[in-house]
Amino acid sequence: MTTALDLTQAAARFAARTDSFAAGKADVCLDMADKLGRYGTFATAKQAEFAAKLVSWSIARATAAPTMRLERIQRLVQEKNLALHLGVCKVVQFQSGAIGVVDPDGSFRRFSKCTAEVASVLADVERRGLEAVQEIGKATGRCCVCSRTLTAEGSIAAGIGPVCAERFGA
Repeated sequence: MTTALDLTQAAARFAARTDSFAAGKADVCLDMADKLGRYGTFATAKQAEFAAKLVSWSIARATAAPTMRLERIQRLVQEKNLALHLGVCKVVQFQSGAIGVVDPDGSFRRFSKCTAEVASVLADVERRGLEAVQEIGKATGRCCVCSRTLTAEGSIAAGIGPVCAERFGA
């Protein structure tokens, strides 16, 4: 149950914000807190629901992760026409030219919307290149470029097949 104190605190959070969504909401929270204090209850169930929403909306959402600069990965995908199969995701370029990540469930997302786990893998591949891709290939038993199962001893040891290593730029 939302209290007058909850609404007063929400009003303070809204007042401190500068985004357009917060505009006017501090006054609404204070008005509702005042009436709740005077009458002891909300007039309707819908008003109580709205008060609870106001309180939750007042809490700042986590800030978006900084945009990742993945120039090496973008170059590989665009110029060499590669799809990178990185275990937790697949990096692809669609016909529209958009480059992003396909999650195991098949959903596409831009780099900026990746989970922390995927962002970590992408950052590692961006930083270490072939070495990181080989580690993923060794761990998954699949080539990160063509996604085929690694069967030759040399490919298993390298974590990538010789043709794909050449395509990757090794």
